[in-house]
Amino acid sequence: MYGFDHLPAGRYAITGKDPSNVRFFRVDVPGGKWGEHRFLKELHSAGQVGFNAYPIKDKDFARRVLTYLGRSPEAHLRAFGRKLGVCGRCGLALTDDDSRAAGIGPVCITKL
Repeated sequence: MYGFDHLPAGRYAITGKDPSNVRFFRVDVPGGKWGEHRFLKELHSAGQVGFNAYPIKDKDFARRVLTYLGRSPEAHLRAFGRKLGVCGRCGLALTDDDSRAAGIGPVCITKL
């Protein structure tokens, strides 16, 4: 188990107590001098064109979400893919049944 300082870049889903209540997030990890930082955005549907990403400005909320994701990042990444049919790591469409069931594409699964 590790903290969010090692949380990989990707797309994540968090399901609430009510299974129909799901929130989607994207974690960005820039390179260079910012490489140790994690930037969190909440994703909202933009219909057929994908998602709109909104930066989380409440730092306490962002820290809580990142900490929660950091406890089991692969599970939340795969949940994103299963819910939306999009790879949780790279964001590309999952095109076969095995990938959709896994929530991650065949190339990205080798990079976890």
